[in-house]
Amino acid sequence: NNNFKYRCAITSGKNRVYTREATLTTVPIIMVQPKSASAVYGNVAKFTMTLRTINATYQWQTSSDGKNWANAATSGNKTATLSVSANAGSDNKFYRCIAKYGNYTEISSAARLTVKAKITSQPSDRSVYFGESTVLGFKVTGVNPKYQWQHSVDGKNWNNCTFSGNTTSYMTVTSTRDL
Repeated sequence: NNNFKYRCAITSGKNRVYTREATLTTVPIIMVQPKSASAVYGNVAKFTMTLRTINATYQWQTSSDGKNWANAATSGNKTATLSVSANAGSDNKFYRCIAKYGNYTEISSAARLTVKAKITSQPSDRSVYFGESTVLGFKVTGVNPKYQWQHSVDGKNWNNCTFSGNTTSYMTVTSTRDL
């Protein structure tokens, strides 16, 4: 009955009068929708929503495709804030919440989690003689990371490398003369 108009007919003797009409607006209980988030691999992402009432119940759900939903089993799945570990299983998943207040049920918009790679060790500076090779490498945790080593003379303009291993986490570089 959202946006229905109501009035009352009052009969007094042979006369009939009507009250002014009043419109009933159903106010959604969700005040702030959850927002998509990104988190570094191994950290925790939080999805939060705000309701207009404190007497509602929450049930967070998760989906791989944004169409088929199942109740979430992670921390806070029945509270206003859902905590999700950022890992391979949660990357690009959708999260939404079903809020219930009495007989009224409202479903939040879907929010997506993007898991970012975490560099756990950086490449080190190297000194080699002309014509010698060295290996540059690093370690990363993440979800199917893809690599492309790049080189720069000035630290501003970068180009992709073509050395052996340029699309892996360890690349072999041979020192050449600066021309």
